[in-house]
Amino acid sequence: MDWSKPETEDVRAALRTFAPQLAEKPIAFLAEGWELWAFEAGDHVVRFPKNEASVTSLRLERALLPALAEHLTVRVPRIDVWGDSGPNDAPFAGHTKVPGVHVWPNGDAPVGKPGPRFGRQLGDLLQELHSFPVGRALDLGVPVHDVAVERAKRIEHFEAVIRRVFPLISCEGRTHIEAVYRDAINDTAYYASEPCFTHRDIDVNTLIDDEGNISGLIDFGGCVVGSPAIDYWLAVHGFERLGIGEQSAACIEASGVTSEELDTMRPELAYINLHYPVHDILHGLETGQLDFVEDGIRHLNTLLPSSIKC
Repeated sequence: MDWSKPETEDVRAALRTFAPQLAEKPIAFLAEGWELWAFEAGDHVVRFPKNEASVTSLRLERALLPALAEHLTVRVPRIDVWGDSGPNDAPFAGHTKVPGVHVWPNGDAPVGKPGPRFGRQLGDLLQELHSFPVGRALDLGVPVHDVAVERAKRIEHFEAVIRRVFPLISCEGRTHIEAVYRDAINDTAYYASEPCFTHRDIDVNTLIDDEGNISGLIDFGGCVVGSPAIDYWLAVHGFERLGIGEQSAACIEASGVTSEELDTMRPELAYINLHYPVHDILHGLETGQLDFVEDGIRHLNTLLPSSIKC
């Protein structure tokens, strides 16, 4: 069960104790994610966990980000505000806002247009991310998503889809989701990629500047040691939707992935491509943001094969 969302005065009171230099700055609600609420406080982003599990993600970022800042050429947040007891008597964290806007729609956040070099830049970033030493990641507390963990999470997710999404969609949609999800749960081809350090939410957390070049990468609370396929979804399926489908090959080349490795990922990528709109529907239901529900259903309908039968 989620905790209550902090009010502005709750945020200000927490800052008075742990970051008094920000306490009297303008404070505004910024965004709500699956795990965190984010507020702007002056030039900082201050994030508050929504539940006990979210505290784990926040602590992981605190441990991991200094090491990633040394490993990546792209800017990442540097946590310089930490409170052990904020709203809901839970820890919270803050960092100077990373410049740029999202390349992929993320709630009401501003969205930019990727430039002609974006694909290659993203490929370079993927190569750097996936080369972060696995042993170092594990030492810093990054969890492992092996086959057993990934399969269990897919089963749990599918159960939520049956309960909450199936009543809202067409019979054809239910039929297609069930077929794809059962394969993704049971077929070994969906678990065949070599594990490495992965971000897992790179599409909505890559920032670009006014010229469409990558300016930063944020939100590492969901990173794991596991299959890299999810980090390639943007290049393989998302670039077309961004209007830069011609940059996909350059991105994949710069990432260093071989054609054989990419082929191994394709079954999992097909599942992820269907998972995303379903995930949006669940997120909208969870947060009461009905635009996510409506957009997710519309996107899901575009993915249904014309041959699908109820």
